[in-house]
Amino acid sequence: MFRGEAEGRRKIKIFVEYIMWVIKMIKSRIGEVIDSKGLKHRWVAEQVGVAPTVISRWIHNRGKPSVDKLFKLANILNCKVDDLYVWEDDE
Repeated sequence: MFRGEAEGRRKIKIFVEYIMWVIKMIKSRIGEVIDSKGLKHRWVAEQVGVAPTVISRWIHNRGKPSVDKLFKLANILNCKVDDLYVWEDDE
């Protein structure tokens, strides 16, 4: 292995670890927003074009919607994308 390859792999590993940390810090508010609008999770799932289990995964932070689904969800819920997630700091 070349020295440059090792350095490149190290930087990629650090970057991936950082992205994983960021993902853990972003918490879903999707369920709260759906409930505050008085909507059924199943109906929202149908409107977004996903299975209800997918909505459940998004709500419980076991998955994240793609950007296009996130914007579609915000449009259906008549809110901003920013309203669907919150940053939770460890401190």
